[in-house]
Amino acid sequence: MIIIIIIVVVLTINHVVKYSFNDIYMENDEKINLNEVSIPIKHINDNNNYNDDKKRKKKKIPKIAIINRIQKILKNNSRIFPDCDNKEIDEFSNDFESFLYKNFEDWNENDDEHFRYYCDCGVKKLQNYGINKHKIDVNVATDIIYHIDEKILKHLDDNRAKNQSYYYNFAIYLTRLLLSYEFLADDGFMDNKLICHEVINKLTDVFNDELHSTDDWISLNPKKIVYLNIPRLLTNYLYDLNKFNEFIDNGIIDLIRKSFSQVNDRQYKYFYLDLFDALEMINY
Repeated sequence: MIIIIIIVVVLTINHVVKYSFNDIYMENDEKINLNEVSIPIKHINDNNNYNDDKKRKKKKIPKIAIINRIQKILKNNSRIFPDCDNKEIDEFSNDFESFLYKNFEDWNENDDEHFRYYCDCGVKKLQNYGINKHKIDVNVATDIIYHIDEKILKHLDDNRAKNQSYYYNFAIYLTRLLLSYEFLADDGFMDNKLICHEVINKLTDVFNDELHSTDDWISLNPKKIVYLNIPRLLTNYLYDLNKFNEFIDNGIIDLIRKSFSQVNDRQYKYFYLDLFDALEMINY
């Protein structure tokens, strides 16, 4: 009996010791494994999330969908542009004392403001056309552009104009109109739209050598950076993807994004911000 009791006790002790150590080794193994893989697992998960985010950002959206988005933005921002009747527009065009008949270097502040209004009248006509498809509206916008071309652009000396204080505003107002024409006029006006494309590039190419990413330069030129380069990007997205990609590769998107916060303009800033949001949908 005593021998049996001793055997049972020995077996019990052996069982307890065996499984206690196994438990310890398992626990240590788990700790070691966790120490070895916890960081890589977290890193892998982060990479997966990052890659998923990157894929979402880089998801290719059809060009027609982006064009439709831009057209909608142009039409929906109609409240910031003036309601101009055709008689008023004709008066601008036919007034021989107006800015349309002046040498650009002789413009004054009033001429600059009248020109902005004239161009914005054209934008509003194009918005109306985009919504209602009344051909008279696109015809009026076309006449406005023709008048500007005939009375101003044909006589514009780029080298002189870029040194005038009104050149930048002039280019901003006109590229806004030309961009609207490109996206809102029908393809039956394609010859005119391609002329708009050429003029936008002509007016904005002068800034190619002047774009700098320093904070001081940006703080002096935020409106120039934003309001001129968004039309330049969008027109080339339509008609010259090689040039568009060249601008993208040169970092213009980051420069525009960095400049937006310094643009102090209640009237037009969000118009361009909406267009910029559409630009960022592009898989560049």
